[in-house]
Amino acid sequence: MLKFIDKLEKNKEKVRPEFLTSLANKAWNVQEIKDIIEESQIRFGQVPWQLLCCGANRAASFSIEDPAFASSLLLRIPQDKLHLMFEAVPRRILSCASHLNDLQSAKIAFDLIPSEKRTPLDVARLINAGIEVQRGYEIIQEAISVPPEDVGFQTFGSFLKFCNKFHNGELGKKVWKWGESIRNTSTDRGGLVATTILAILLHGRTGDISLSHDLWREIVSLGISKETEILGAMLTVLAAHGNIEETKKMFSTISLDRVDPQMLTSVLNAYSHCGLAEEAWKFFQNIKEELDKSGGDSIDIQNYNTVVDAFARKGEFKKAFQVVETAEQSGLKLDSVIWMTILGPCRQYAEIEPAKQAFSKLQEMEDITQERLAAAYVVMADIYRICGDNDSCERMHKERLERGLVKLRGAVTTTVKGITYTFHVDDIPVELGEHTDQINTKLDEWTIWLSSRGVSTESIQCRHSEKLALAFAVCENEKEITLRKNLRICAACHEASMQITLLEGIKIFHWDRNRVHTMEDGKCSCGGYF
Repeated sequence: MLKFIDKLEKNKEKVRPEFLTSLANKAWNVQEIKDIIEESQIRFGQVPWQLLCCGANRAASFSIEDPAFASSLLLRIPQDKLHLMFEAVPRRILSCASHLNDLQSAKIAFDLIPSEKRTPLDVARLINAGIEVQRGYEIIQEAISVPPEDVGFQTFGSFLKFCNKFHNGELGKKVWKWGESIRNTSTDRGGLVATTILAILLHGRTGDISLSHDLWREIVSLGISKETEILGAMLTVLAAHGNIEETKKMFSTISLDRVDPQMLTSVLNAYSHCGLAEEAWKFFQNIKEELDKSGGDSIDIQNYNTVVDAFARKGEFKKAFQVVETAEQSGLKLDSVIWMTILGPCRQYAEIEPAKQAFSKLQEMEDITQERLAAAYVVMADIYRICGDNDSCERMHKERLERGLVKLRGAVTTTVKGITYTFHVDDIPVELGEHTDQINTKLDEWTIWLSSRGVSTESIQCRHSEKLALAFAVCENEKEITLRKNLRICAACHEASMQITLLEGIKIFHWDRNRVHTMEDGKCSCGGYF
């Protein structure tokens, strides 16, 4: 680019700042922009804000795409000149940074767009760049405070994805309501279906099935209730809540040629959550027979895994192994999930032999991840301990550590007053430090009360993440509390939480890795099958 300067001077024409700015707009790479800016500094002792602005805009263009360099140029513009800059410049950088997941550059660009000129699309781009949870809540709240204008499903969907990712059902419901005009006026059916699926899953994760029922009525009115993806998502939610009759009724409306493995798994899960293992197996065999007759190909190993899970949860390990054998005979390749499905319940029933068999098979699985293998070692160690074999228990822990296997850290999130917090075992979030004494006092209170009723206090003594989150929510006077865990709930936490609903007069929606537990008046919707 500097050759054009030389050419200008050969013609005895004066090089002005405006000329350098025009050159920056034609630069092919970052180095050329840097050379032009350096030339300006040498010639004029300064870099005009117009040149910085133009250089930033060019650096964020599709031909260069360097949002970090572009945002660094914007930061060099004097504060008293920023108001002269067209918001299109930081908006282009924001778009580029969002595309490249450059959060730091996206934040700089977003903050340089005047707040009164920010659009929902700007907010969506910052979210897509990976914005922190609290900042995300704030900017979404601000965006939905005014009716949507010229907002498409992509932006609407970004807001819902954020709420799903951070399990914020309250904000999600507000976003869904805000997008009513988008749903009712847009002709983009694909966008409508995609965002509705997000809403189904989000409402389902709140644990309150009545919200899902309300949403379904709207889905029917929108004319998309027969869409395969919509039916599949709703089946997943109904099954997670253990609503077997509703799940079966919805499944019966789907023709065999539209049934996919995930739909079938949802129905089987509903049976499993109700302790209906034999019924699940019979249903599966009937559907498989019908599919075989019609030439369908909608059976996979996940379906067999779910039936195995149903029997294992009831402690019927002999039948669980028979289902595994049937799956293998059908020609399907077994996976590590099927053996982990058997291993887990062996801890609850203190069954050492089936546990050994499942653990041995897990070692042979090609698909097993380090994380799952670590979990298997921890479960096997617990089973040995429960069965009184402490030496084998220690051997499992030692072998796991020697192999460098680290189990996934359990985490529980809960949303209180619109803000989602994440708790870990014996770890209260830093931002809740001032609530620590209050939480501990509540835990001590529960320990005394549960002990007087002969209920295990193990989950409290070990400061499980569920109990820390629940104590905080109760201290904040929440009466309907949603807890979301990335692992399955343990027996100690399950029993303690049920009893605590009696003491505190609360309702708990506990979504674990596999299902929703609705606890109230000392009872749980799972009926003890978890």
